[in-house]
Amino acid sequence: MLTRSNIFYFIIIIHLAITAVLTQSIWSSLKSLNQYCVVKGVITDEKAQPVNHVWVDPVPHNKAVRVRDLFNFSDDLGRWKWILPPGKYDFKLKKAGYDSFTIKSVEVKPGKSITLKNMLTSSQ
Repeated sequence: MLTRSNIFYFIIIIHLAITAVLTQSIWSSLKSLNQYCVVKGVITDEKAQPVNHVWVDPVPHNKAVRVRDLFNFSDDLGRWKWILPPGKYDFKLKKAGYDSFTIKSVEVKPGKSITLKNMLTSSQ
């Protein structure tokens, strides 16, 4: 027979089971995030003004590494960001009207954050 106390205990047991599953899932997600690195940057021109819509392409030295995003551009303040697996990367910066630029051999380490500051030169 179902009584209020039986229903209460049943709800508590279900709640504890769900909490355990969610905690394990969150912990697994946090551990996998710690294996990645945030690489961000700011792109300016010769006058130290931000350059927007610059195409930023990370090229891994290890060809087995796959980059998740297909493309990434700098925002209106010249800022860009990638979340990448560990390894060594070259970052290619391209925008019409500017000389292309490559940041070479950036070492990406798990759980670390890297900030790069670069200047593009006008090709005109």
